[in-house]
Amino acid sequence: MKNEVAKLLKTVSWIVFILGTLAALILLVTSNIPAALICWGSSFVAGAIVLGMAEIIHLLSVGFSDIVPLLEELHGRESGK
Repeated sequence: MKNEVAKLLKTVSWIVFILGTLAALILLVTSNIPAALICWGSSFVAGAIVLGMAEIIHLLSVGFSDIVPLLEELHGRESGK
């Protein structure tokens, strides 16, 4: 990835995944299972949303000049089936 914002968002998403998992494990030990599952699930959703935004920003920064040949190649593969 050349885009610094996309890199930063990708890093943040992995931090959210890791910290959410650690928080869920701590809650599992100190509290009850439903609280740990809610914490883990919500951190997974939040991390996935941030990771998705990073991918969208990356694709938008690539530009159409790089995307169009890829789309034409995919279209050629589909018509060859």
